[in-house]
Amino acid sequence: MSAAPGEVSGTLRTLQLGRAIAAVLVVLHHNGGSIFALERYWGHDPLRGFFDFGSAGVEFFFVLSGFIIFHVHWRDLGQPGRFLAYARKRFLRIYPIYWLVLIPLALVYLRNPAAGPDRALDPALLYSSFLLVHFNYDYAFSILPVAWTLYHEILFYAVFALLIFSRRLGLALLALWLAGSLVMIDPAVVPHFEPVLLWMALYYFAPLHLLFAMGMVVCWLIHRGRVAAPWFCTIGGALLFLAAGLESDYLELLTPNVRSLVYGLGSAVALAGAVELERQGRVAVPRFAQLAGDASYSIYLLHLPALSLLAKLLGRPGLHLPLGLAYLLVPTLAVGAGILLHLWVEKPLLARLNGWFSPQRTRNSVAAAK
Repeated sequence: MSAAPGEVSGTLRTLQLGRAIAAVLVVLHHNGGSIFALERYWGHDPLRGFFDFGSAGVEFFFVLSGFIIFHVHWRDLGQPGRFLAYARKRFLRIYPIYWLVLIPLALVYLRNPAAGPDRALDPALLYSSFLLVHFNYDYAFSILPVAWTLYHEILFYAVFALLIFSRRLGLALLALWLAGSLVMIDPAVVPHFEPVLLWMALYYFAPLHLLFAMGMVVCWLIHRGRVAAPWFCTIGGALLFLAAGLESDYLELLTPNVRSLVYGLGSAVALAGAVELERQGRVAVPRFAQLAGDASYSIYLLHLPALSLLAKLLGRPGLHLPLGLAYLLVPTLAVGAGILLHLWVEKPLLARLNGWFSPQRTRNSVAAAK
């Protein structure tokens, strides 16, 4: 059944498909460059770096995130009373499963510091990693490498929160934030900053933040009415994204910031078309793709440790696995590990925590205390 113009169902399965694709792209990026290309494992990427552009799954994630947050909280804008519910949802979505991956990793590094990044056990870096907040330019990364994107995600959540408190104030801050991110696209701007200001500018006004805005614009368009030529948008956006990937792999004519915006534009156009196709009832998303989308955050968090462990197990000299088979098997098992983490840990944990922190339970606890 198709929806009326401007009507959007609460659950959009194409978003889950997009999240699955983004997560798999990042897995394939690390599978080639961070695992198979290393001499201590296989020392050879069978596809010769073709999926190097898979890092652009991050750009796709950011566009999706902008869409999803705006879509889910569309009716919360300018409603201060809904801030706590918003904060609770965002906290539970990011931190609990992140900590469950981060803490065991930190314990491994405590036992074997050589296995982790430089200064992995520095208290300041641990605090930053735990909170996902940059507070010192010397500690601008997490001990879980892929978590660098979460710092920007948390920053986006904070900016969006002001839209819930006040539409006018939120829009003003959002405009300033995006204007600063637009200025930072030009590499010539960067050398003029002092070190501390440079760190602040690169974090608070990273050009990647413009991708959240692209997702929000797509959501606004979808809520306003129909998207024309949705098949053309879906295929054209995907081709633009792939073209940027091929340019990154083989030409490198664009600056990284401009290339990220091209990835974002392709993602946004494809997303607009795909959501419109679903709204019109013209596409169906397979259940496994929906499951992989549901598990995309767990896949993203776990895949790098999983790839490394699998490489140690399957890349042993005496095992003699054919290179092609290993290249398929390692990322497939890493994705599977992320799905199992979602099914066995993340999903029941979120169900339990949502039950504990539900508004009704909180009200009942307050009433009992009185």
